[in-house]
Amino acid sequence: MSNTIGKDFKAYQALGKTFYDIIEFIGESKKNLIIFGHSEKKINETGDIIWEMKSHGKMITDFVPASYFTTVLMGEKLKITSEKEGETTKFRFVFRTQSEGNDPAKSPAWVTSEGVKPALEFYEDNDMATILEKLENFETTE
Repeated sequence: MSNTIGKDFKAYQALGKTFYDIIEFIGESKKNLIIFGHSEKKINETGDIIWEMKSHGKMITDFVPASYFTTVLMGEKLKITSEKEGETTKFRFVFRTQSEGNDPAKSPAWVTSEGVKPALEFYEDNDMATILEKLENFETTE
């Protein structure tokens, strides 16, 4: 850490290299790991929607590691509609487990003779213990 402050780009290069090394280590690991990251949806110069991991320096911002993982969850807040007048607005905090076409969300699925059997529902409650249990049970039943 003492060498991270400098007037050139060595600090950013070191940050990018360390981040890449961590992602490579995770990809080679045989253990189930939970990684949290902050990503933002952007529109580039050509109008394409892209997802960026937010960090200092372009090396990490341009690096999208979703391809390294079998499960990528997107946190969302769903508004629960109510027809009762005067009732306060309620929200449900969930993880979206499948892509809506322009984001990296994904989770494993199994193709059977009856069709595709996903490991997780499209929306899962924001409860990592339940999600991990479902994924573990799914792995053992494939």
